[in-house]
Amino acid sequence: SNRTTQRTILLVLVMLISLPLLSTESYMRTPASAEYAADDILQAFNRMVAGTGSRDTYEEVVLKYLYYHNWFLSGQTCPHDAACASWFYSQVFWIGIEGTKSIVDSHAVDAQLREDTVEAWNIVAAAQDNIYNYGTMPS
Repeated sequence: SNRTTQRTILLVLVMLISLPLLSTESYMRTPASAEYAADDILQAFNRMVAGTGSRDTYEEVVLKYLYYHNWFLSGQTCPHDAACASWFYSQVFWIGIEGTKSIVDSHAVDAQLREDTVEAWNIVAAAQDNIYNYGTMPS
């Protein structure tokens, strides 16, 4: 009788701990890749503006986000038969700055990507043959 009570209590405790981990709502608590990337972009931009980060790092973070969620691969075959943005329902349609006019005007020039950096990134993406390929974007 005492042994049965111990086992029952142990079973109840295990269920109390494990059931919340098995709930279907747990996926909603995990941020999506787009949310992670938006945070990375903001942090890289703030570091660049503060002088503790480089423009190259900021542009790489933005381009990684845009190419990882490449709108132009939607519905197409992935390059080199690897995974790409076409496999997922998470493509970037638009990216920009939000805020008051004075804030947007003051940061718009800093936020722009240099054309040569974008072209270089597109060349690298076109030659990519990895597990996940970014694909290219039109010029």
